[in-house]
Amino acid sequence: MKKFKIFLIGALLMIGVNSLLQAQDPKIGYTNIEMLLSYYKPAEGINQQLQKYGAQLEQALKSKESYFQTKYAEYQEKTQVNGWRSEDEKKAAEAELQKLDKEIQDTAQESEYRLMAKQQELMQPILDKIQEKINEVAKEGGFTYILNQTSGMNILYGIETMDVTDKMAAKLGITLPPKEQK
Repeated sequence: MKKFKIFLIGALLMIGVNSLLQAQDPKIGYTNIEMLLSYYKPAEGINQQLQKYGAQLEQALKSKESYFQTKYAEYQEKTQVNGWRSEDEKKAAEAELQKLDKEIQDTAQESEYRLMAKQQELMQPILDKIQEKINEVAKEGGFTYILNQTSGMNILYGIETMDVTDKMAAKLGITLPPKEQK
């Protein structure tokens, strides 16, 4: 019985090793999502919407900064001419300035968060569409992986036939400029 168990374990190991050896080599393609986005018409409108939204947020922040500057100038003027009625009045003005400064910092942070959330909200449908097309190209071309060649992750060497950017552009209805000849 013990020999049978050893034989069974050995047979299973051989089958497993054989399966690994017969497994398909991975086929890896790459594309440049940044370039596709730069020519994708729906993304252009999103950039304009984000700029407009960012300008609104910036205007609200500038308004608070302007109010702070006015209050700070009043504080400095009173300090220079010793125009404070009491030390308590001066401390109250300082506390108000500190409160305003914190509000400005909070507003700046909140504005940055809101802009990022808006970008995510607007870009998600486009990114979903691109992912859908990546999946189609991968299945049609038999790719195991498709990598993103962007400024943050450079493909140092790639066989040009593995570049699926043109296929992605065609599926998204994008006309890319002609490639530069090397």
